[in-house]
Amino acid sequence: MTYPSNLRQHICGIALMGLSVILISGCVGIPIAGLIGGSAIAIDLSRDNRSVGTYLNDNVLEAKISNEIRSDATLSSSQINVSPTIINGVILLTGEAPNRTHIDRILDIAKSFKNTRKVINRIELAGKSTLASRANDSWITMEVKTALFHSEKVDHLRIKVVTERAHVYLMGLVSTEEADAAAQAARSINGVARVVKVFEYL
Repeated sequence: MTYPSNLRQHICGIALMGLSVILISGCVGIPIAGLIGGSAIAIDLSRDNRSVGTYLNDNVLEAKISNEIRSDATLSSSQINVSPTIINGVILLTGEAPNRTHIDRILDIAKSFKNTRKVINRIELAGKSTLASRANDSWITMEVKTALFHSEKVDHLRIKVVTERAHVYLMGLVSTEEADAAAQAARSINGVARVVKVFEYL
């Protein structure tokens, strides 16, 4: 994959920082920290089952798809609320679009990138959700993440939580036991209408 020059500089910085920690600690399962787009990130290689390269590819791809959706002339941004979430090249699309033509165009955008392995379409054929609905989704996401954090059966850092219209989507590279425990934890939260497992299994 070809990265923009400024991103390549950030990646090099991350790699050099990681190498320094390896030389100091003498171990492989280490945290690597750096800056991408002005935001601090931390990757714990001993806990995230993706490689650093895959982690970076996922984040770059997520940003590119979001930008393409926002800038596409055939899509009306005032009527569309769609977000991509990506783990290991698997793209989950959630949100709302007003017609099938818009949904098909968004799917085409997501599939057009070479690092896309699979696209899972969960876009609702509907108008944009209300601010109250989105606030409720944010609250549910926070509660699910808290439940995962306190669970002794899952590593919460391996699981992404996405909530749309009270439907909770769980993503990550986990064992079947972790997946079942995470789903059970999510179902225990008040207000959750449905839990959808979008895991890849180790």
